[in-house]
Amino acid sequence: MPDHINKIVTGNCVEVMKEIEDNSVNLTLTSPPYDNLRTYKGYSFPLDEIIEQLYRITADGGVVVWVVADATIKGSETGTSFRTALKFMENGFNLHDTMIFKKTNPIPQIYRKRYRNDFEYMFVFSKGAVKVHNPIMEDCLHAGLELKSTTYKNYCKGEQKREKLANPVKSQKIKGNIWEYVVGKRAEDQEAKGHPAPFPCALARDHITSWTNPGDVVLDPMCGSGTTCVCAYDLDRNFIGIDISFAFFIETIIIIEKHTRRRIVNKIIKDFTTDKKISVFEILLTIFQPLFNSSTYENLFSSSISSVAFL
Repeated sequence: MPDHINKIVTGNCVEVMKEIEDNSVNLTLTSPPYDNLRTYKGYSFPLDEIIEQLYRITADGGVVVWVVADATIKGSETGTSFRTALKFMENGFNLHDTMIFKKTNPIPQIYRKRYRNDFEYMFVFSKGAVKVHNPIMEDCLHAGLELKSTTYKNYCKGEQKREKLANPVKSQKIKGNIWEYVVGKRAEDQEAKGHPAPFPCALARDHITSWTNPGDVVLDPMCGSGTTCVCAYDLDRNFIGIDISFAFFIETIIIIEKHTRRRIVNKIIKDFTTDKKISVFEILLTIFQPLFNSSTYENLFSSSISSVAFL
């Protein structure tokens, strides 16, 4: 059975997932094609088979985050997102949470007599009870505030006085399930601007941080320009990326190679600042030697390429 860990694979995601071991993926984070909003040059989207394979390969307690929205066709939203959620549940997944991806810079409204669409759904499915949850925290507005004594009426005992209502307000609290992001404006998101529908790197990071630990396996079976894989790599998770489009496959390889090289450079700079014995020649050799020795580059321009591995 092929080892797809830390690889980008081009091919039909159902067929590639069949090669992944049972119960081996801790998180799947993806934004699939939905309705007629995205075109993949006639590629089919076998939803039932995808869900079946996702359930098989998801580890017990693992999570699938499905980022999706509905098209408006002939004056009506399709409701595809809700039907998809029900299919996941019919195949054994729990609907752990229905989260909202709120866009701070949404596309202007083009339909008459309706409000601007500012969001997409982020359905969080789990295989059994969720095993890992590293919650994203946010600052409390009234951090440190102490609630004073108060008088209240107890209809059984008459007027009562409570000396102190509660402990001081904490400095942070768990973030709600409506997450706001700017789309396509941050510098880190420019790498994926060639894809028709990328989601922000910050969104991917927040979900990967929330539902996995370092060393866990993160899958994106429709990885497009590779945002999920790049963020998993940067957060010390293992990744598997799959996309049926060869053009997006090449784009993802280039983006991840940039991040691989950046990590090497950052490590060398850190080592150089702590160990003055490292020479400039050693720094240059470490940075550029992989360019000439790596099988990645030998395979990159091969017509028979099907996957590329990364460190």
